[in-house]
Amino acid sequence: MVVLNDESRLTLRTDIALEVIVTLAVLCRFACRWGQRAAFSWDDGWMVFAWAAYTAYTGLSMASGLLDGRGNDTKIGELEYVAMVMFETAHVGAKASLVCLCWRSLAARELKFWRSAILGLCVAWYISSVLVTLFHCSPILVTWSPIESPPKCIDIVMFALGYEMGSIVCNLAIILPNICVWILGPYDLRSEDKMFIQSQRSSRLFASVQDMVHGVGGIQHRLRKPASIRATSRDQERAEPVFWQAQQ
Repeated sequence: MVVLNDESRLTLRTDIALEVIVTLAVLCRFACRWGQRAAFSWDDGWMVFAWAAYTAYTGLSMASGLLDGRGNDTKIGELEYVAMVMFETAHVGAKASLVCLCWRSLAARELKFWRSAILGLCVAWYISSVLVTLFHCSPILVTWSPIESPPKCIDIVMFALGYEMGSIVCNLAIILPNICVWILGPYDLRSEDKMFIQSQRSSRLFASVQDMVHGVGGIQHRLRKPASIRATSRDQERAEPVFWQAQQ
């Protein structure tokens, strides 16, 4: 029988809930795209790719949670590392889907500036996301700890929350339902372009849900202590009663 601690139990419940929400968002997005003009394209392919990668991440995260506390910390560490890679893959896929969807929605030549600006935001977010995830560091406003050896960036919590907020900003720039109405005002676009852009609102909404759920999962994933640190904490907790008995 597997006995889960409070942290593993909470992580397991959150992973299952987020996976259900992502799956429903993907299915609803497919339903909204069904029957639209030139409905399926690269953005849908990236969407399915991101969903598959996030499902793999959820499975690996659940497996590491079930193994947590059973003494096989090396195996747990390997699972968490692979889960981290799969999560980054899912995040990149979700953002790529959003960029492709934005490119289709803003296909008119007059909107070239907006496409470039949104693409620049996403590229900046990609770079910071990979750096923070793999190196626990950010190239902007880095504070180095002179005590630790080897040194590493401190305040990982603020870095993680910061780039997840940056992800939300990218989403708002891409998917906000009225953004197309705002930026279409000065332009005299063809009626076909306007109709196609308006038809993408529901798809952008569910794409936003999918990507923001990835962001919530990312905060949980990055703020969770690594397996080696959790193992050290457990060893200290087990050693404390022995220490006090020796003192008595």
